[in-house]
Amino acid sequence: MSKFVSSSIWNFVANFIVRVMSVVTFPFLVRFFLKEDISLFKSFQSFVLILLTIIPLGTNILYLSAPQEMREKRWNLFFYFSLGVSIVLSLALLLNDTVSSFFIKHHVSGQVKGLLILFPLVEGIKVLAVTKLSSIIDFKGISIALILKQLFLYAGIIIFAFFTPTLTVLLSLVFYSEILELLLLLIHTKKQKITLLPVKDYPALMFDRTAKKFILFSGIEQTILTFAMQFPTIFVVMVMGETLSPEFQLPFSAVALPVSLVMNSVARVSFPHYSNLRDDEKIINSLFALLFPVTLVLFPTLLGIHFFAKEITVIFFDKTWQNAIFALQAFPILMFTYILGVPSTFISNIKQKPQINLIYSIALFISRILSIHFGYKLAGFPGVIVLFIAGDILVRFVRLKVDIGLLSLSLRRFLSSIKYNIYSSLIMLVLMWGSYYLFQSKILSFVIASLVALPLNYYWERERINGTISVLWQAVWK
Repeated sequence: MSKFVSSSIWNFVANFIVRVMSVVTFPFLVRFFLKEDISLFKSFQSFVLILLTIIPLGTNILYLSAPQEMREKRWNLFFYFSLGVSIVLSLALLLNDTVSSFFIKHHVSGQVKGLLILFPLVEGIKVLAVTKLSSIIDFKGISIALILKQLFLYAGIIIFAFFTPTLTVLLSLVFYSEILELLLLLIHTKKQKITLLPVKDYPALMFDRTAKKFILFSGIEQTILTFAMQFPTIFVVMVMGETLSPEFQLPFSAVALPVSLVMNSVARVSFPHYSNLRDDEKIINSLFALLFPVTLVLFPTLLGIHFFAKEITVIFFDKTWQNAIFALQAFPILMFTYILGVPSTFISNIKQKPQINLIYSIALFISRILSIHFGYKLAGFPGVIVLFIAGDILVRFVRLKVDIGLLSLSLRRFLSSIKYNIYSSLIMLVLMWGSYYLFQSKILSFVIASLVALPLNYYWERERINGTISVLWQAVWK
């Protein structure tokens, strides 16, 4: 458990630094770069994440889901599939201009197209290193590589904003930052005496029934789920245009900052951790132990973003970004459901039921594409936001019920584990807006709501809060 906590802390620290750098970069993007360039830059980042997930075709999930005694037997299949798909994707980008023409306009340097073709190869090797380190719950090297990569990227954006704020610069910085991260990961694996090469004692392609199931279900599921998570960032450009789409992209990123900071930190560690536990009751106890602190911290944080949406927009974006205010107020509603669902999403893989993930990914992808398309047709920008959130909540809620059902865990028992966090959040929301209508001061209203709701939550859950602080302190001290 201590390794799980320490790895989660490493992930948290890395994500915290990365998110802070991202927030600091927002004003430079908005004030120096064209809106059209920002929309394509955010879309390009999503494209990189899509590549990273598509390349292994579910074989990385197969490798991580396997019991420890079987894990190395799965490595060769993962290795050859990842490199094979990387080469195929690079050739596809070389021979077909459909993808590259979306990002690369006539004024962009021709060298950028060459870099784009190399992207799949870089991401293919990177996924090998990240998966191997994740399997032994060694997230220190992964976290350091991530920090230095993002530091290079965001520092480059700030520096070039004063000299050459162009789309070519943004796309080039993304590529070279990925190269830097890959080199750092390879150096760390070498220091740890970890090999990424195929294992000689096992078959090159251990293509048994389980492997076929994971490639069929997890491979397709990971592809569709990644499209569901990342493609809307690209799709809003197609539907709303390059000028309006950043007011969806950047507020969504801003609201996701504190959530992804915490949830990504624990989600990456929880999969191998749950896989090692195996026993249902142990997984449930670990799930509850994880869910309590993240909702304790994130629920009030999201309420603060919702309440101060207008002020955040003026500081980090621009007074002209009026649509962003509505987006910042609404997106926290979606994030509540996201927080509840993330810790349990790996249970279906551990239970050898990857088809559940496939159905979920298809439903989420369809929901997001339809909500963006019809939302904009029916009510413009606000329609996109409302339908996007409603569809996500419905799909994620159904998925949550299915996941916890695999552990014979009822939704009532699941929510009871954090009921006081929910109660205090509702009290805080009512007090914030109620006080604001009385005093017309947001700062005063937020302080009043916090001074009532947070101490009340501590009174209800003081034993669990003290226990959580103790565990974190011991992990940090160690």
